[in-house]
Amino acid sequence: MDEDDITEDLSAFITVHVPIGPTRETVLEPLTGHQDLEELLGNIYQKKLVFPYQHKEVRFIQTAIETLVLAIVTDILDNKEDIFDLRNEAHEDLETNTDAILCKIGSFYEQTKNTYPDQFDFVYVPFTTTVTHTISHRKCVALEPNHARIQERVESLLNRGRLTYKDDVIGDIEFVSFVQQTGDISTFRFHLNRNERYKRDLETTKIIHVDLVPGIRIIDPNLTENVRTFCPVQGFQGHILESASMQYLRLQYSPAVFCDAEVDFMQRVLSRRHLKVYRILKYLINGRDDDLDLLDECVLIGGKSDFFIPSYAIKTAIVIHHYECADDGDNLGHCILGILQWFQGKFAEPAVVQRRGGGCTCQVQITDITNQKIILATGSSRLIMDAKRCLDTITRDLLTYYKKAQGHDTGVYSFAARMAERVKKYDLDQRPMVRVVRHGGRAMAESGSCCYKLIILTCVVLFALGLLSAIIARRH
Repeated sequence: MDEDDITEDLSAFITVHVPIGPTRETVLEPLTGHQDLEELLGNIYQKKLVFPYQHKEVRFIQTAIETLVLAIVTDILDNKEDIFDLRNEAHEDLETNTDAILCKIGSFYEQTKNTYPDQFDFVYVPFTTTVTHTISHRKCVALEPNHARIQERVESLLNRGRLTYKDDVIGDIEFVSFVQQTGDISTFRFHLNRNERYKRDLETTKIIHVDLVPGIRIIDPNLTENVRTFCPVQGFQGHILESASMQYLRLQYSPAVFCDAEVDFMQRVLSRRHLKVYRILKYLINGRDDDLDLLDECVLIGGKSDFFIPSYAIKTAIVIHHYECADDGDNLGHCILGILQWFQGKFAEPAVVQRRGGGCTCQVQITDITNQKIILATGSSRLIMDAKRCLDTITRDLLTYYKKAQGHDTGVYSFAARMAERVKKYDLDQRPMVRVVRHGGRAMAESGSCCYKLIILTCVVLFALGLLSAIIARRH
């Protein structure tokens, strides 16, 4: 890979128990020798998903973001008494953490990134504690940061010129703003500003977002017993005990997060074949940011429907599949189709749940590898079945793919892209009177806009009729 060719290297990236996959009890024999499918999947991976981790711009972004985030975290920890309210008795046993204050998580650090590195995730660890209770008698302790104080600390660093990182050739990365607060997650915006002589055909400025969440390092001497409660996947329980050193992180909404074990699993344990399967699945399901378009469409129809298969759900599927897969060959198709069929099974049997405002809706959910629920879909039964049909179509297209005379077509119409189209066109039985549309950064009611136009048109027609009547009266 030519590190100097940034246009070629990076432009593509700017933008009931059901076994998962083939097991010893059930193998998808019809796929044997289906070389057209294997060539398609191989081409998708090579042409769309081979990520240039060693490219000098990628390395610069990683170094710059880590340096700037560490500066922010260090300042937060130096002022943690002002940022965290520790007066609750549940915080009595907390001690200052001095070991590994910043945990790097997410697809970039697992080396499963499919898109340009414009999103980074970190957990910072101000405190640690040792628990000696069993799960049932344990006090639940979590951190709730004062986000106004965090913004003050970041502003202080900014005013002191501490939040810019420069490279003489590439350009610089600078902190721009605090974006939002979602629960305990603080989201910050940074800008990569490329030098004119360096950027060539790439855009001058690239936005990079960073999510920062506080956690408590839990030292748990009873983890050998407790791991069964924290993780439902038996094979992964063993990996946790092997790699977690009787420690895990507790976040506000997650009692046990095994960040180090997950990164280690993706980098060291998961086979190269299953790593490819995971990345291709992310592409088949969410495309290149097609999931964001789908979420936008769900907002536009009033928020009563929501469809999103996040990467963590796909990761959960690949972890389970890793311990159940009986295919020792090099083929990707068996595993990909098996996992897609597993998701299809989840959409085939949605649960009926009560809406907060009254009434019922359908919901599809799975249990992830930390024993937490992930909601994949919420909406009418008809729309849920549409989602299943979208997955069915992807499976059918893969099974019936044959190489074209001109070569392989690597363009894939992802699940998220298909569902965005379905949601956009979908006529709900109780469709909201107002479809929200974005206009100039503000929300306006489409129905209100239509009414306004209708009133104007009516006035124009009445005026024209009145004028015509006056002309006829004069002639008579």
